Amino acid sequence: MMHARMLPFLISFLILILFSCTGRELKSIGETRISEETYFYGQRYVVRAYKVLQDDLDELRKDLKNDLSARLPKDGRKQWDEISSLKIADAEYFLFELIPETRLLPEFLSFRFDLSGQSPIKTWSYYVFLFNIKSKNSTPAVYPITTLGSYPFYYGYSSRYEPSVQTETEHTYKFLLMFSKQNSIAGKRIRATSPQGKIYEFEIN
Repeated sequence: MMHARMLPFLISFLILILFSCTGRELKSIGETRISEETYFYGQRYVVRAYKVLQDDLDELRKDLKNDLSARLPKDGRKQWDEISSLKIADAEYFLFELIPETRLLPEFLSFRFDLSGQSPIKTWSYYVFLFNIKSKNSTPAVYPITTLGSYPFYYGYSSRYEPSVQTETEHTYKFLLMFSKQNSIAGKRIRATSPQGKIYEFEIN
């Protein structure tokens, strides 16, 4: 009975989480997959843009520090301190994501960004690789057991399955954009211009 009474509240809570997460993604204006760009990024490439909130920034700081530690630049300590000092109260932050089918050459990643004509104060870019393994246990495994006779007897154990393994990889290039703090950004647009001159626009709600 307790579980039955809690179910409506649980569903409402999950819906609230879903809407709060999807609300951060900006609305795309026009095409997000331009045919001329598929030569560089693949037939199924994806671009997205997000408004960065405080908890997002906390996670992005970790990504930036991981990337910094992998690159080991000469001024690493200075960059580490700069990343640690990033605060939502001081600036407007947006995240642009490019998800191509393969890893890319550096010259395919030199995007330019603006917020309704205003250039970002600073842009951080880094690469994330995701590797997922999915195991599906769908086919019962049938093993032969030889009886006293001359023919084998096959018995299917319901608790044993032949595993079906599927792997998925995803290459993601992320760009954290920092703009000066503004009184209102509603209705403004984030524009990303690719090295090939193609424009992706996203409207801020």
